[in-house]
Amino acid sequence: KNFFNHVLKVLGETGIPYDSLEFEITETALMTNPEESEEILRKLQHLGIKIAIDDFGTGYSSLNRLKSLPISSLKIDKSFIQDIGTQNNNDLIVKSIIALARELHLQAIAEGVEEKSQLNFLIKEDCPEAQGYLFNYPLTKDDMKRVFLEAKTNHTD
Repeated sequence: KNFFNHVLKVLGETGIPYDSLEFEITETALMTNPEESEEILRKLQHLGIKIAIDDFGTGYSSLNRLKSLPISSLKIDKSFIQDIGTQNNNDLIVKSIIALARELHLQAIAEGVEEKSQLNFLIKEDCPEAQGYLFNYPLTKDDMKRVFLEAKTNHTD
C-alpha cells in the first residue's frame, strides 16, 4: 500500500535518476488488485520509471487490459524460450509475443536464453533483447564491478 511512497523515499535518499530504473511486475501480481496496481504503475511511469511485465504468457492478464497499462516491456517467460525448436507451439507463442510487443510499441525481452540455437531463433524473429546463462550467470556486486572494469579497460586499449 505504501510502495509508491517507499520508492520516492529510496530514490530521494540514493539520488538515483528515476529514468534509469525499470521495475518488473509479474502478471499474477498485477492482476491481484488490478485497479490499485495500475494506479501505482501510472504514478511510476509519470516519474519516468519504466515498467516490465515479467514472465509474460504464464499469468492471467487480459490483452484488453494490457493495451492500457503504462508498461514499456514484455519479458517472455523462460519456459517458452527453453522449448524453442522442440515444440512447434512454443515457437509460435514466442513469435506471437514478439509481434504483440512490437505492435503495442513495447520492448520484447526473452528470458532464460541458454543455447545458441535459442538466440539464433530470437535474432531471426527480431527480438530486441535477451537475457540468460548464454550471456552470463548471475553476478555478485563485486563480480559485476570487475566485469565492467575489465570491459572498460579492454575497450580503451
